Amino acid sequence: MDLQEAMKVHAQWRIKLRTAIVKKEKLDAVALAKDNQCELGKWLYGEAKQKLGSNPIHASCVKAHATFHKAVAEIASVVNTGEYAAAEKLMGAGSAFSQASNSVGMALMAMEQAERSAK
Repeated sequence: MDLQEAMKVHAQWRIKLRTAIVKKEKLDAVALAKDNQCELGKWLYGEAKQKLGSNPIHASCVKAHATFHKAVAEIASVVNTGEYAAAEKLMGAGSAFSQASNSVGMALMAMEQAERSAK
């Protein structure tokens, strides 16, 4: 898996959520909460688990990724109720979403390094 691309895709969630707010779109919060359905999640629970499952970095990345999906789903739920200002606030600096997003980025960098070392 191209982890650099995975970082870019996850970074785009802020844009996707803001677009949903601006366009007043409904989001599937239940699906978004599932951390094993996106490309990165499938890789984490599949190939990465086989290669690096015993490495604590893998567990850290899985946890960060799951936390990120929970934060995205929470924002999606708020968007779906029409509380757009509250949804924006949930994405602000220092928010659970921002912290989770940063954690995923850092975890993916560590995973990339661990993957290179395993080769």
